[in-house]
This record gives sequence, structure tokens and C-alpha cells, in this order.
Amino acid sequence: MIRCVLIALITLIMFLSPAMGQEFAVVDVRAYTMESEDVAEPIDNATILVRDGRIISVVAAGDVPDGVRTINGGNSIVTPGLFNAATKLGLQEMSGAPETVDYKSADSDLTVGFDPSLAVNQLSTAIVLARADGMTNAFLTPNAGKDPLFGGYGAVIRLGGSRNIEVRAKAGVLAYVSGDYNRDGFGSRAVLWQRLRGELTEARGELSCNKTGKKGDIGDLPLGKSNEKALELVLCRTVPLVLFTDRESDLRQLIELASDYNIRSVVVGGAQAWQLADKLADAEISVIVTPSVNIPSSFDEIGVRSDNISILNAAGVDVMIGQVAGNIGSTYNAGLGLRMEAATAVVEGLDWYEALRAVTVVPNRVFGSADGAGTLVSGAPADFVLWSGDPFEASTNAHAVFVAGHEMPLETRQDMLGQRYMQGQ
Repeated sequence: MIRCVLIALITLIMFLSPAMGQEFAVVDVRAYTMESEDVAEPIDNATILVRDGRIISVVAAGDVPDGVRTINGGNSIVTPGLFNAATKLGLQEMSGAPETVDYKSADSDLTVGFDPSLAVNQLSTAIVLARADGMTNAFLTPNAGKDPLFGGYGAVIRLGGSRNIEVRAKAGVLAYVSGDYNRDGFGSRAVLWQRLRGELTEARGELSCNKTGKKGDIGDLPLGKSNEKALELVLCRTVPLVLFTDRESDLRQLIELASDYNIRSVVVGGAQAWQLADKLADAEISVIVTPSVNIPSSFDEIGVRSDNISILNAAGVDVMIGQVAGNIGSTYNAGLGLRMEAATAVVEGLDWYEALRAVTVVPNRVFGSADGAGTLVSGAPADFVLWSGDPFEASTNAHAVFVAGHEMPLETRQDMLGQRYMQGQ
């Protein structure tokens, strides 16, 4: 018995020691701490002190304690790790290979309670590529399946090392109201709105919010109960209702819905959201935008404009950036694509610092990440990137990526293939 306890203790120490023993400093960098919404200037010649996976301090020309490993940043720009607010990273490898597609439920009994986080492929080569491009977090968005209204739960992933991807399930509940989905069995989008209100009203019937939102409280439940509990989390404001929609009339319906049921809401897409910017801000509804979407691909997107995100931000809406279209680029270029979307937003009028907030601190806050996540303030998770230049320039590379205070390998499958085929030339 004693021998078993000793083995268990040694195993635990070995497991914890890499995270708990890490102490190092990064010196001579230009650090954007994201501590303030207003102060957009970096701390020049900054010293970043990290211990046990957390930021201890970020100080100009700060002292490094004796014996602490030091990394010279060579005047690199340092930002928090980037957060892609709409992607299917880890849930899809190739759309043409069905065995690699895990982002929607074909079970008519498991709809809003569908949890795709159980299928995240931690060894996906796309995850390695995204991390090498400076992305450390993402919000995963399941598609509507058998039920055209609900997609299921969204999940937040933190891109640690191989086999160490942190998955935080049940971070939002996905719903769809658009021209793409209302034809599948319901005809009019009015039916979807009636269904959504009806489902929320039914779930609110015997609701006890003090019993929801606890870890494991909606684990292995019968399918019907799993669906019901998902909506209870929304009604208790534990997680937001994340609605894919573009049309102005649907956005108006969401504003009313959020008020009537006192729920937190996030819009994904929002092609016509600029027309209701002030109302969305007043309702405290956040919007995830793909800035490069500036040409309508459906009648729902008529009126889309390239400065949508800057209009929303100027009105006080919490804006985030994601790859809403869900094409293969949103998986295989989730990091670089995110950076280029942010660059597009800047070109179209969004302040550079606001674009950085839209891919760091804002999505971390909206989707309930740990305190300080998306910043470089004292006590924040030590997830940050050293850049060779402006992170929103295509020619910029990530010199180093840290997740939980650990430096991540940056070599990708593409790098290895390039080295292989360049040999002998």
C-alpha cells in the first residue's frame, strides 16, 4: 500500500513539475499588455517575468532575478496569443473525407445538447500550423445538423503542446437563423424564431439557476435532458446564445429575445449588423465578424460592407474576428487567416489596437476564459507570442509561441516536407 502511494506521488510530481517549475524572463521586447482599452502604446524595452505558467510582471527595463533563465527578444513585438472566435479547428481535416468531419449531429434526438468537443482531434496537423502562426485559443462552432435551428455546444480550445490541447466544453450554445437553414423542413424563418422562443420558454418552466453551470452537471444525461440542460445554461447566463445570422430583421428579433429572456447573446456573421450598431451596443450583444466578407453571397447579406466591424466597434459593440464561412481555409489557415482578417479590418478603418483586442482580450472575456486571459497583466495565463514584426503583416512570422509558460515547437508538417524535398538540391 505504501509503495503504491509513493509511486502515485512520484508520478504526480513528474506530471506537475514542468508547469510548476518554469520560471524565465523575456527581455528587450515591445509588449502590448492589453491592460487598458484606451492605452494603445506598448511597453518598450519590457521585461516579462513568468513563473508557474503565469505572468508575474511586465515592466520597462525590469530586473531579472538571479538564476532565472533569460530570453533576449531582440526588440520583438510581443502580444497575447491570438484567439480565433469562429473556426472548426480540430473538428475537420478534409471536407471530402467524412471520417474527419465531426462538427454536426445527424441524430435528431441530440440537437442543442450536441457536444462536439468530445471529437476534437488533438493531433491534427492544422492545430500545429495554427499555433505556429501565433494562435493559442479558438472557439469551435458546430453546424446545424438534423435540426436546422440548433448546432449544439461551442467549445474553447487552448493550443498547448502535442496531446496537451485543453478543451473547455460547453462554452456557448449555437443556433442558426438564416436563409441557408430555414428551407430545411421549416419553410419560413418565422418558424425558427417561434421554435427558439418556445424551447426557451419550456426550459425556463422549472428552472433553478443555482443548480446549473457547475462542473459535470450536464455530463452523461439522457438525450432529452441534455438538450434541456443546454438551454438552462443559456437562461442562467452561464453561457451565451451564439446565433449565426446576417439579416437586419433577424438581428432585431435577437435583440428582443435577449431582452425578453435576459440572456447573453453573440452574433456570428452579422452582415447587416452595421445598420443596428447602436441597438446591438445597448443590448450588449457581441458580434463575430469576418472582415473580408464584403460581397453578398445570399439575399441575407445584401448591404454587407467592408467597414462593418469598424462601425460596430465605434458604436461600442464588443467585436471579435473569426472565419465564419467555415471553408477549408478556416481550418488549415486558422492562424494566418485570422491575422489577415484582422489586417483587412484595419485597412477598412478599424484602429490597429482595436483589431488586436478583437483577437485577444475580447473573445477571451466573452467566452469565459480564465481571469486575465488575452492580456499580459500580472496573474494572467502566460500565453504570448514574440513576432518578427507587425502581426497583421503577411510577411511577419512568430519567433516564439508560449502557452501556459511553455515554449511551443514551431516546426510544422509543411516545414518538414519542405526540408525533405529540398535535400540534395
